[in-house]
Amino acid sequence: MFSQTFKLLLLYLLVSLVNAEIGDRCYHEGAAGTCQKTSKCSSGATVRGLCPNDPDDVRCCFPNYPCNLDTFPGKCLDKTKNTCNGPHGYISGLCPGNNDVQCCLSKSTVDKFLDFVETTYNLAVQYKNGNSAAKKSSNELVMEWIRHEAYNDAPWKILIGGVDSDWIAFAKGKGHPMFEQFADPHFCGQFIGTDHLFASMNAAFRFPPLEDPLINRGDMGGWGGDLVTLYAEWHDAGQPPPRIFAEGRILGNEGTFKLEDFIQDVDAFHMGVGLSVLPAPPIHVVTRNYYKPKGPYRTRFSRFLEDRFGDRAGAKKIAYNMLAGDGYTKPGDKDSVVVALRTGAIQKTAPFTPLPSMIDRKILDLFIDGFIDALESLAADKGKAC
Repeated sequence: MFSQTFKLLLLYLLVSLVNAEIGDRCYHEGAAGTCQKTSKCSSGATVRGLCPNDPDDVRCCFPNYPCNLDTFPGKCLDKTKNTCNGPHGYISGLCPGNNDVQCCLSKSTVDKFLDFVETTYNLAVQYKNGNSAAKKSSNELVMEWIRHEAYNDAPWKILIGGVDSDWIAFAKGKGHPMFEQFADPHFCGQFIGTDHLFASMNAAFRFPPLEDPLINRGDMGGWGGDLVTLYAEWHDAGQPPPRIFAEGRILGNEGTFKLEDFIQDVDAFHMGVGLSVLPAPPIHVVTRNYYKPKGPYRTRFSRFLEDRFGDRAGAKKIAYNMLAGDGYTKPGDKDSVVVALRTGAIQKTAPFTPLPSMIDRKILDLFIDGFIDALESLAADKGKAC
């Protein structure tokens, strides 16, 4: 009798060890859950096999299973039982469980900024409706509001013109705020400065690119201006190996042409050029489309390489002209403003730096190669998730 009782007790203990109890902790890819009947898991985010040897309807249930998309934060919910209050609705393919379990993205700093752009646009429309003398489009007025504090000094006024001071006064009178930066949706840890973004956008909007390999004020107001100051930094640093220096700075977080600057230049190029084609949609529609989850920001660098340069050979010619060639208003018409502002930017960044046209062409080509190396590396469009 004792032996039989002992065997039954041992069997019970073994079953207890291999079967998870309801409420026991379970884990999957860093997320913590509990073993629950699937009918009791309100989120619907369940994973098989984490509550071993239990019935099929007992699985690991995750009440707050994360489902980040790029840098947009979210959590998995059963859409038949829960309402997604996020701005993008449910997105499939990011969650464990059946097809009803989908990702509800939370409102990010990107979304808050896009709301700000729309509010600014509506205010610009209101200003234009009450001011018949206002000649600029509501889209350009939005660009001017966001850039006016940091990018309306003498060089910028020469480059693309000053802002509409009456519009600025009108917006200030309404107590309209500024929005300084938002987290980039594709590169975790990178932040997009809105004043730089919209100043460069304004330049690309007013001066879209000319036929290759010509450069113009739109280039100078974006990637080209940053390349010019990077050259000055390189010379001021004692002229280290130019190719390594240029690539390292652009892919890093130091100097006047770091990764976040390049992101802003490229985004400004895409949206500014798009808005220059009339009739253009409202700027808040363009920005929302660009920064929506899985939006064009994901392929920003590969499209920039193709749209602005064509290929590496084209990039080399255009980058050289940006550093040492003439600027143009249109084919055949040179623009002395580009050359003058380029010289001024170099001297302001590092006084007494020789102009790029004055140094050995082979050395300058190596510097340009470093710029293109960085661009081609980024053109893989892999991003960096949080």
